[in-house]
Amino acid sequence: MKKTPIIATLCVLVTCVLVFQASPSVADTCTLDFEATVRVGPNTGKTVGGILTVEIDEHGSLTGSLISNSLLPTEDQTLAVVGQVTGRAINLALQLQKSESETTAGQALLGTGTAAFPISSATQCGGAMGGTFAGPAAGDIGDWLVCIGIRAGDFCAGISW
Repeated sequence: MKKTPIIATLCVLVTCVLVFQASPSVADTCTLDFEATVRVGPNTGKTVGGILTVEIDEHGSLTGSLISNSLLPTEDQTLAVVGQVTGRAINLALQLQKSESETTAGQALLGTGTAAFPISSATQCGGAMGGTFAGPAAGDIGDWLVCIGIRAGDFCAGISW
């Protein structure tokens, strides 16, 4: 029995596995209609909303931006967004205002949430999604959602599943 075909086949299989593992993965990109409202605290009633665009890498790391027009010193500002996605769970940090120096804090919304489906471009980026957040000021607590249902003007009237 000749061992050459078996060794050649094994070499091809090992090479394929190594090439597959070394191939750069493509990040998922999601664009969402985002809305957050402070419900309790010094900024009660203030909202931030706009188009949230994020990329999610193969490890679930999330980076992107929110083009927003509220809760900010100037309108139509682009905010940096970072976070982590694991299945249906999502953690978000939106930078509302940069710190003026290394010793002063900026303003941010720090949120957690859940999606109806695992979060990826293959599942329409998770479908219905929402959660809670803290910030921008101490004592501020609110909720956020992705509006994929009926929008009446600037108000998301509901989310569809």
